[in-house]
Amino acid sequence: MAKYSPDGEQEWSKQIKGVPEFDSKHEQFISTMERMTAGGSTNRIGLTYYYAGVSSPEGELYLIADPEETEVHRFDADGNLTHRYQLIAEEDDLQPIFDVDFEQNRIFVVSDDGDIRAYRF
Repeated sequence: MAKYSPDGEQEWSKQIKGVPEFDSKHEQFISTMERMTAGGSTNRIGLTYYYAGVSSPEGELYLIADPEETEVHRFDADGNLTHRYQLIAEEDDLQPIFDVDFEQNRIFVVSDDGDIRAYRF
């Protein structure tokens, strides 16, 4: 993974290891590839990736992963994963459209109905 400044300069690049979410996706990928190889070329695989991101004034990076689980990963200015935030909406599904209020420590996410949900962290 790499983070770039608005002018296109690379700020950091890092191999991501030891993150349980990534490890489980890797295992899922390997298992699915084995099934695909055994089942022929008509099988397909779904991969999880980051949908959107926001950068803080201090250089932290917030990325929203897999909208079905609506999880935000927070990386420090050096690219180290520091926090995971699981956002839960009991009545609506959330979209991978979000913003962060860094002064009030809130994550804003859009619901399927177009409502804005606020989550404190």
